[in-house]
Amino acid sequence: MDCPRTLFPTTTIPGSCTQTMRPSGSFTGTDSWSGTLALSFTGPDCDCFGGLFGAPCVDQTVPVSATR
Repeated sequence: MDCPRTLFPTTTIPGSCTQTMRPSGSFTGTDSWSGTLALSFTGPDCDCFGGLFGAPCVDQTVPVSATR
C-alpha cells in the first residue's frame, strides 16, 4: 500500500481573531517532507488591540520541513 505523497490539512482556530494554518508541500524522500506553512488572520481583534499587546497579526508564509 502506498503512503500519501502530499499533505494539505487546514486548521482553523475560531475567535475574535480567527487563525488559519495551511501547510502545503510534499515528501522529498522516504523519510523527509518539505513545504510551506501559510498563516492568515481575520477578525476585529487581529490588530492586537491597536498594538497594545504587540505587533498586529499579519498574514505570512514560512518554510517548514520534517524528517523521521
